[in-house]
Amino acid sequence: MRRFSLVLGGIAFFSGCSAFSDADGDGYSVEAGDCDDADVTRNPGVDEIWYDGIDQNCDDQDDYDQDSDGFPETKDCDDADPTINPDAEEIWYDGVDQNCDEQDDYDQDGDGQLAESAGGEDCDDENAEAFLGNTETYYDGIDGDCLGGNDYDQDGDGFDAEEWGDDCDDLDAEVRPGSQERIGDDVDQDCDGNPNGAPAWSIDFGTSTGLIGPRIGETGEGLIVSMFSKSYEGGDRPGVVETIHSPSRPEEGQIATTGMIFDAFDFVGLDFYDFSAQGDDVFHAVALQDLYEGTLYTTLLTAVRMGATGEPNYGYSELIMEGDVPVEDLHVNNKDGQFAVAFCSLSYATILGWGSPSSIFDDSIEYAWDDTIGGDVCGANGKDKRIHLVDTTEASYEIFKGDNDGELKSHQTRTVAPIDLDLVDGAGDKHVLGAMGDQGLYVRLDNDEAVLESAKSPIKARLDVEADTLYGAYLDEAGSIQVVWGNFSDSFYEAGLDFELPGIIDFDVQISSKGNLVLAVSDGVTVKMMHLGL
Repeated sequence: MRRFSLVLGGIAFFSGCSAFSDADGDGYSVEAGDCDDADVTRNPGVDEIWYDGIDQNCDDQDDYDQDSDGFPETKDCDDADPTINPDAEEIWYDGVDQNCDEQDDYDQDGDGQLAESAGGEDCDDENAEAFLGNTETYYDGIDGDCLGGNDYDQDGDGFDAEEWGDDCDDLDAEVRPGSQERIGDDVDQDCDGNPNGAPAWSIDFGTSTGLIGPRIGETGEGLIVSMFSKSYEGGDRPGVVETIHSPSRPEEGQIATTGMIFDAFDFVGLDFYDFSAQGDDVFHAVALQDLYEGTLYTTLLTAVRMGATGEPNYGYSELIMEGDVPVEDLHVNNKDGQFAVAFCSLSYATILGWGSPSSIFDDSIEYAWDDTIGGDVCGANGKDKRIHLVDTTEASYEIFKGDNDGELKSHQTRTVAPIDLDLVDGAGDKHVLGAMGDQGLYVRLDNDEAVLESAKSPIKARLDVEADTLYGAYLDEAGSIQVVWGNFSDSFYEAGLDFELPGIIDFDVQISSKGNLVLAVSDGVTVKMMHLGL
């Protein structure tokens, strides 16, 4: 059929069929975006039905990627939100799985433990090796068990392991700097490099000079280190000065310092002094020489301090001998409130005195002596009124008993002759330690005795006893202090101690009430202590 048109003003009007067809009659032609003009259900005006493989709204979008984030719904855990897909960055703890990994949003490290911020017990939710109940791996810088401990301090003693700190054994909380060193176990408890020694510290005796001692004892006030001073507190009179320490931690310093002055007219001096303590009483014995109106006197002075240091009650008794008496040795001891003092000389007399604190105050000490026997080493037994007498020039060792008639009667002879002797008294003189030079160390416990040949040429010896174990120390010919301990049912052991004090001339040893071993040494000027566990 021929088509006619009318042109008016340059505008052509057509009649008959339209230039844009809408075959399906849905209101959209192909030119208007209808992607299927044969299907009224597909045109730009309809709602898309997702995931049926048909592009209903003719937008050419992937029918399996509703949010157009590049991931089909089979891989997109929320295909209605373009911010949620496998390539999205996870925002933790908002309750949304942005990266579609199906991981608990409150368990970032995937260790199965909820973060602390979400009410869980995971202290580090970025590390799967850290959560409550996990086994700690030390020294990796991670709090693996979430218990808040120091990762470099496995034993929890407050000191980092040796690679990072000062703890030489980070598996044992008792081994650390400042710990109580124990002898005999070959363990360096205080990490100072010495398994059987501890740091020594100096004691302050003020301005007292010409110190003789030390001697150690203990009363209810504490552990006492006593020295005889030729010039007490810088004055012109001799005396004794005592420092009192805690028996559990004596290294922490002096609790108190006290002392007493002796009334010597013109002090000349002797180097013999001993000290003992029991209960609340302290006993001192001094052999001193002084001049009075041109005459020299030798005095055996026995003194006592009773009561607390704040309210001391002093008393002393004198046994005065005219002339320059050649004193060889002096020893004081006590047991059950009864003390004894031994005073011996090779050429003058051997004297044993005994009594109680009250007998010192009322000057009623009993003495027994014998000018036919002599010795250069002696020890006293306060309970049985015995004096152990050694004459090293004759290699004899005898025990005498004092009686109330003032005589010394022979009690026993032993086959050894120590060059020095210390004695812890008791029924039957149970515990004796004696130095025998290059022969070794003489040890007696109850009725057992032996010479420890392993000892290194002992010069003098001191001892104390805990239960059935003897703890002693001796000065060897090299000027070093050796400690020895043990019993006959087991064995005896020895260890050297370094006080860093050359020229040691005297020393003492004490088992404290806290069950520790305390030693004090002196070179005549400086006194040092060492505190060891047993």
